[in-house]
Amino acid sequence: GTMVHTIEVTDVESLKSVMENLVPNMDIVIHSMAVSDFGFEPCNVKLKSSDPEAFIESLRKRIKKNPKILPLIKKWNPKCILVGFKFEVGSSQEDRKKLAVSQIETSGCDFVITNDKKEMQEKATHAARMYFFDKKDCDFMDLKFVELEGKKDIAKAIFKYVNKTK
Repeated sequence: GTMVHTIEVTDVESLKSVMENLVPNMDIVIHSMAVSDFGFEPCNVKLKSSDPEAFIESLRKRIKKNPKILPLIKKWNPKCILVGFKFEVGSSQEDRKKLAVSQIETSGCDFVITNDKKEMQEKATHAARMYFFDKKDCDFMDLKFVELEGKKDIAKAIFKYVNKTK
């Protein structure tokens, strides 16, 4: 049988720490977690509910950029097969292709699955595209892709293409 081992993370730093320990021992990493680009430093003063402006100002002062996890994965384990995800809202297929290219270039992803909330709502399914490229072929803009309809289709495509790559 299949065994699932769950590890809870509380914030981006704990996620980074857990993944830094796990990734070197992985053959395949499917990084589908949407990690927030921004977070906040802890607040050490009591904010009054009667003063929304002070609350907003406090948020402004405490905002911080979270580290990107995806680009670290291939640094921790250059040999792993890396599947990344890119979720957009109201973007064209061409824009999503460019984002996939960028993710492959900057993070070393072997496959990138892109989807768009608007398209998913229109089709009433987890419509997506999986982009991949032949590493012998240096032109990233010649990415090949497969159209996917729904979560099962996405899972099957990941399984199929990852097994071809191994």
